[in-house]
Amino acid sequence: MTRASAARRAAYDVLVQVRTRDAFVREVLPGVLAAYDLGASDRAFATRLAIGCVQMQGSLDEVLDRAMRSPRDAKPKVRDALRVSTYEMLFLGREPYAAVDQGVELAAWVAPRARGLANAVLRKVVTLADEFPFGDPSTDIAAAARLHGFPLWLAQRFEVWLGSAEARRFMEVSNEQPPVFASVNALRATDQEVHGKLESVGIGFSWISAVLGAGTEGLRSEAAQPSLRPPDPARDESVVLDGFTIRGCLKLDDPADVANPVFRELIASGDVIVADAAAQTVAATVAEQASASVLDACAGRGTKAILIQSDAQRLRGAQIERFTAMDNVASKRLPFEEHAKACGAHISAYLVVDATDLSATLGDEAFDAVLIDAPCTGLGTLRRHPEIRGRITPDELEAAAKLDDRLLASAAVQVAPGGVLIYATCTIAPGENEGAIERFLNTPAGAPFALEPIAGAPFFAPLLTSGGCDAHFCAVMRKRA
Repeated sequence: MTRASAARRAAYDVLVQVRTRDAFVREVLPGVLAAYDLGASDRAFATRLAIGCVQMQGSLDEVLDRAMRSPRDAKPKVRDALRVSTYEMLFLGREPYAAVDQGVELAAWVAPRARGLANAVLRKVVTLADEFPFGDPSTDIAAAARLHGFPLWLAQRFEVWLGSAEARRFMEVSNEQPPVFASVNALRATDQEVHGKLESVGIGFSWISAVLGAGTEGLRSEAAQPSLRPPDPARDESVVLDGFTIRGCLKLDDPADVANPVFRELIASGDVIVADAAAQTVAATVAEQASASVLDACAGRGTKAILIQSDAQRLRGAQIERFTAMDNVASKRLPFEEHAKACGAHISAYLVVDATDLSATLGDEAFDAVLIDAPCTGLGTLRRHPEIRGRITPDELEAAAKLDDRLLASAAVQVAPGGVLIYATCTIAPGENEGAIERFLNTPAGAPFALEPIAGAPFFAPLLTSGGCDAHFCAVMRKRA
């Protein structure tokens, strides 16, 4: 019988799955937690340990390597166990004796022969904790990278892209708990109906009217408290002149309420769609630009497609008649079709197609709006996907930018004269965002297009803020008639 706490063992199990399966921590957590008999506080502790260890893995490993004679001293599973206690000491401020004791027990539970190694290593970590992050984070980018759990090369890129102060703030916010946003699906429910169901069980939320643009921070709320009325469907209360309009968007006061049975039922019935506020803004932009036909060329599992049809219903009282969705991964087709059906979204066709060569399948078929929701590096979503920081490489940044060029050139052919090409990402890498647009517009394929401002700004590019939306990017380009 081990003395290692169940919460720490659960966190360890999550780390092993994330490492061995290249899984995402937030996808693994529910199944692991369900396998342990944990109270609410222990579930919260296990969750914090698991997510924190994934966020800070690079920094934890650097400290552990300093505490060992050789990085090879600890086998992968033992290292996973040592990460848990090291995280407690470095980032949770746990009393060293308790952290070391539990760390030794956890390592011994994993590998009985590792007890002595764990004891020696974790006692060394106690002394290293006093010096961590081994420099002044405000002036030393290496120390800032350690403090926030980022590879040095990536932190240095952030400094180049964002400036010194904003790079540090971005890394800090990237480690916060992500907020939960949802959109009321106008194909299944009204804002008033959803408002009433949430209020009836005491789920606190705010109605969000707009995401503010680049150079500003945060969100605009219609109602700060759940007891206030939802937006009046007879009036367009969501319009904010200096922002990017979204309709039917709500934000949960407590992200844990996403697990509330009533909220889960709203998701299952298709009444609400969980999606970041920035993603909702991109969908709203597409819906505003197209009334008759849309090509969603990188549709994935269909969240944006459903949001677009919901917004079309709000704007014009009907869905977009010709809506073609496609993706190059065949396994995404069934989840897409099931999701669209559950949400009442009309999809004319779903094709398994390589979006870098659309004309091979579509010929000269043209659409009012073509959406390229590009498969990107995802650096704007690090709060939700902390694994990205440890898996991404400089070569992947370059490869993603090259893929963008091919996607844009391919999509340009399918845009009808006078129609729009809408390009979106969820990253902050300039080469995948404004750089991609600049390169495209300077090619023969991009020559017929002109950048069209969104709410007076060249691009939709909200900053990553505490409690705000993720850092997405969107550009609208209109083709000459």
